[in-house]
Amino acid sequence: MRLEMSSQHQDLEILLLEAGHNQDLTESCVNEIIGSHDGNLHSCANALFKGDFEQMLLGGVAMAILGSEEEDLGDSSDFTEFIQKRIELCLQKNDPKEDNSSELCVMLVGVACLQLFIQSNWTGPPCQVTPAEVLPRSLCQETNFKEFHELTLSTLSPDDTSVYRLVTHPEFLLMAHCILGKCKAYLPTCLTADWWNLRCLWIQQQVLDERSPHIHKEVHKLMESISNNEVLMSRVKCNDLPLIFHLECCHICQYYYEYTAAREHLRIAKETAGLEASLAGALGKRTRFQQTDKAQLFLRVQHKTEAEDSSTNVSREESHSVKGMPKDLDLNDDTILDAIKFKDLEEDQIPRLSSAEQALILALCIEHKRSRPKEELLWEELKAYIVAALTHPKVWCVQTLALMTRCQLEKDRGRTVERAMMQMQLLVDQFRETECPVIDRFELLHAVCLPPKWTMESELASLLMSLGVITAALEVYARLELWEDVINCYRRLEKPEKAMKVIRDQLAIKETPTLWCLLGDFKKDKQYYEKAWEVSGQRNARAMRSLGLYYLEEENWAKSIECLEISLQKNPVQYHAWFWLGYSATKAQDYETAARAYRRCVSLESDNGKAWNNLSSAYIELKQKPRAFKTLQEAIRCLYENWQIWENYMLVSVDIGEFSEAIKAFHRLMDLKEKYLDEEVLGILVNAVTGDIVDADGNKASLLKGKLVELFGRLTSQVTTNALVWKLYAKLHGNATTDNLENNDKALQCLQKAHRLQTQRGDWSSEPQSCQDILEQSIQLAQAYERCSSSKTNSTEAVQLLSSAKLMLKSVISKTKQQHPEESPTRNDLAERLASAESELQTVVDMITQRKE
Repeated sequence: MRLEMSSQHQDLEILLLEAGHNQDLTESCVNEIIGSHDGNLHSCANALFKGDFEQMLLGGVAMAILGSEEEDLGDSSDFTEFIQKRIELCLQKNDPKEDNSSELCVMLVGVACLQLFIQSNWTGPPCQVTPAEVLPRSLCQETNFKEFHELTLSTLSPDDTSVYRLVTHPEFLLMAHCILGKCKAYLPTCLTADWWNLRCLWIQQQVLDERSPHIHKEVHKLMESISNNEVLMSRVKCNDLPLIFHLECCHICQYYYEYTAAREHLRIAKETAGLEASLAGALGKRTRFQQTDKAQLFLRVQHKTEAEDSSTNVSREESHSVKGMPKDLDLNDDTILDAIKFKDLEEDQIPRLSSAEQALILALCIEHKRSRPKEELLWEELKAYIVAALTHPKVWCVQTLALMTRCQLEKDRGRTVERAMMQMQLLVDQFRETECPVIDRFELLHAVCLPPKWTMESELASLLMSLGVITAALEVYARLELWEDVINCYRRLEKPEKAMKVIRDQLAIKETPTLWCLLGDFKKDKQYYEKAWEVSGQRNARAMRSLGLYYLEEENWAKSIECLEISLQKNPVQYHAWFWLGYSATKAQDYETAARAYRRCVSLESDNGKAWNNLSSAYIELKQKPRAFKTLQEAIRCLYENWQIWENYMLVSVDIGEFSEAIKAFHRLMDLKEKYLDEEVLGILVNAVTGDIVDADGNKASLLKGKLVELFGRLTSQVTTNALVWKLYAKLHGNATTDNLENNDKALQCLQKAHRLQTQRGDWSSEPQSCQDILEQSIQLAQAYERCSSSKTNSTEAVQLLSSAKLMLKSVISKTKQQHPEESPTRNDLAERLASAESELQTVVDMITQRKE
């Protein structure tokens, strides 16, 4: 009996994880699984599946666990200990010979508390039950409840972070935290206890003002535990559970800057769903008056396999229509169409997707937005994802977040900002509307990572700012108590005295480290950061981070490093603080610290090209150029269009003997910068190839001659007036000294062009050193003429080459003598070189005579 019921309870828990998902089956499944076996469990489960969390907490089970009928906390030292004792008492009443329904009931109470908190702050509508109605009577008194409220905020603020002050009913989150987290040891038979604890911690993190290292550590433990749960990850009980799990993990990893892990979760989610999504183009019209079809972007979505269970899930969900779905407003523009009109109407068709697959499309959109540079094309690409996510709407959360994302994209465009404004207002207003059932709002909420209501409202204020309605935005920010945004508004309005008054007024109400830091930001005075540090009891990471930034701007590198190190000891999950530490350490020439800081930067945000580039600079200073080479490869991956990083990569490649990569980098630099040239690098590459130097991989550099010739061919087609380039090109071909007649001819041509470019400069003969160089090059060119003429079987061709050499030498010798006559003091310096040139001229004349005979 116990084993059978345990299996049934697993089915019930899995259904609960998907609350709202496949809702038509839920009630019948609950009745079928539980029947009338356990009245308490039946009533709890039915209330949860209907979204009636208030009824659940007012029921007998919840009141017993939460001590609603108790006068006070008894002999418990705090609320957590009180809940723990109530749970122990509840479980002691359970007959060990029966199933584990009491444990499950305890977990369901914790879930109800969490869901009611989410309803109050994420989904709406506002709940009618207050925490005071379910707490012990002594805590319900006004004075005691205020104290308990402050204690709740303090308990939910680990690592000296702060809970958002206007969060609604945080006591519900504390109750969930106590049951699902602190008392998790009392729920050993509950299959999904870890998953609900993970969700509880993730919700807690989202109401904090800073990333919490403690929560970060705990969620990773829970993610690993859940991923190792074969029942939940097997897809036997539910096809979509692994997909939902990896989507939730993806959002968590993104928040903590763990982008590599986030991409891996997203990849597994795509494989699990068997879904392929890629951007494609097709002919179509975008405007009302467009006559010809142009290439338009859309998202092509395909299933790898059309499995029967997948199609069954889709058809099953289609039968459940959601009331009160957020309305997708039309653009109503006189020029732009609401949607692209494709020439082939079947081209952009999105297949029927399950609700979890729609959430996956939205997650792909968010990852695409995060990982791409902000440019015009990105707007078009993201719009294609949004269109796909909004096709066949069926999930309240997916529809809400997709519309919100579209608003963020449209707010900076004149033709779409009005629609964005009205759409965002509609999304904010729906929190208080009751048309959409509560349980439908919860479907895939965690997999979508819907932001809380105050974030939605702040987005509305941001839209108002885009429209220039700063006063209206200011009212929203002030109501939300987002003081940093309030100060920015007053700055835009050029009313600094108002900003100061806001901060002073709030400090008069209650001193907080955040407010003192905001005052310091506004006044640019370090004493306020020091005051914030003092008020926090030397625990607030932001205070030291702000002080470190202050010293950085003052170029006091030692103090900046000291303050930032302290801040990062308090909270190591601070990307910007690590970056600033690396910058300050670099300026202070403390390259070991700089490398350590930038390494942590790229571990937090692996797609930050600037951090990778700065890390390579630190490695170069530490004489660790092979490591710099590897880090620059990562920098290029992130900032492929940045020519400075490509140049650094080329220089490091040359230094460590990666000649092939240096040639590749030179080509890329020519793509990015018109007529790019680095003579020193070209010289090193030519010397490496002609000298047959061994490269970093142990291969002979002469093998790269073909690639280097290709580079010089491309370069000389763009840079035609640089003599040194032509001389290096000639050297690459052997300076006409090889047995390859074709190469000798090419080398001669290159030497001719180099010589012509140098002698075209009218003042070359007036400078003694320039004369020395020209005479030397003339002799070299004459010798090249001689060698090439010797290989000619046709005497006429040979004489032509030698005649060119003769004329060239005569001209150079004549100009040199004119500028430096025998009585000139510079003539002695040129005498030896002139004699060599005259000797070479005589050799040419003799060869001409010999060829004519």
